[in-house]
Amino acid sequence: MNKGSAKRTIIVREYASLLRGGDKQGIDFNSIPGSAFDWLVDIQSRHYKNGAPMLHLEGRNAAKLDNYVGFISSPCGSDIEILPKIATSTPTATELPQLRKLVIDMIQVSLKTKPRLFDQADLTIYKYPLPEWLITQFLKELSILVQKGIKFDYLWIEEENRFLRGQVNFTQQIRQPISRSHLFQIRHDIFSPNRPENRLIKAALHLCFKTTKLQENWRIANEMLHFLEEIPEASNVPQDLRQWSSERLMSAYEAIKPFCELILKKLVPLSQAGTSRGISLLFPMEKLFEDYVAWGLRKQLPKSIQLKEQISSKSLFDKHLGKSMFRLKPDLTIIGQDNVCLHILDAKWKLLDSNTGNTTDKYGLKQSDIYQMYAYGQKYMKGTGDMMLIYPMHQGFAKPLDAFHFDEALRLWIVPFDLTNRKLVPGEWTSRFSVLPQF
Repeated sequence: MNKGSAKRTIIVREYASLLRGGDKQGIDFNSIPGSAFDWLVDIQSRHYKNGAPMLHLEGRNAAKLDNYVGFISSPCGSDIEILPKIATSTPTATELPQLRKLVIDMIQVSLKTKPRLFDQADLTIYKYPLPEWLITQFLKELSILVQKGIKFDYLWIEEENRFLRGQVNFTQQIRQPISRSHLFQIRHDIFSPNRPENRLIKAALHLCFKTTKLQENWRIANEMLHFLEEIPEASNVPQDLRQWSSERLMSAYEAIKPFCELILKKLVPLSQAGTSRGISLLFPMEKLFEDYVAWGLRKQLPKSIQLKEQISSKSLFDKHLGKSMFRLKPDLTIIGQDNVCLHILDAKWKLLDSNTGNTTDKYGLKQSDIYQMYAYGQKYMKGTGDMMLIYPMHQGFAKPLDAFHFDEALRLWIVPFDLTNRKLVPGEWTSRFSVLPQF
């Protein structure tokens, strides 16, 4: 079997323009086959029309991607990898693995999984598109699980047999014709690995076996398929996912669950045309960045301070017809003793420009975000204190901006977050946010 491929993977980044046909190649403008373009338009209309759009059409032959990152493979075999945009300049070939590593780190944080890519040999996985990392991680967790031992369960079986075993099903037995009187209708337990968790793992494993392009991943998946041969694949994935046990005796399955769930939910055919598969593994960068910032801050905060995400205890209007309306949900809230709100923080995935601090460009800040922070400050902090908007650090935004004063009592700080070191960039704000780590 030859798992190598000469087919070009189309590499773009957020907000890139995809063109229907042609020979344009670039990380911000790239041509894709007409069949792949039509497929993307189709899944956009069927799967994303009621939520955040995956892309925006710009005429009949062009579309602009939104802020999703990940990997797409159309049924015609066209592979498109979407990386994050963390600089205005075009990344070099040596920087692409670093971008993949950043996305992988963010995904692992968002999924609350423990990274296992430690040894030097594993670093080569960053040379390949994201699904290969996912498959590699899944196979590693499966190998560890197999070493610990997969779980068996008792199943109640009703069958026809020439030998007595368990209980006789007398109702079925007396209904048998005389010609089959030598057979017994019986009911009994068997100790079997056929349980929801194992069925889901088998289904994910089979999908990895069919989609991987790395020889080593294919070899491991093939070995595991033989090892799990007696386990059937899940025929009803949603139902089996709901039945996944979280009891203490199943703790060995905790590490593999997010990878298994991700594979089965994302690496699924979105088009049934022909026998080719269609893959969609997409993540919203706004959510990945928010989780990444929260994780970085939480690791450094003192134990007496809580960092809560997406609280919604306040509303813009408290007494309209006796009801609250327009819930306010800041990304991050720092809570001190006596459950007092000390600071409000919001993470925004957008590239600011420190050199455009004029009244027209306003550094690239969105006016609606500023209004939102003002509402948070009034409702959660009673109009007094310091809040923060956090944006990714890059060459054009490497230092915090001067404070924005809503008034003498309420201030807003705009601070870059170092994606590599997972820390806020220090500045004048540190004297105001005493509970945050001082760098």
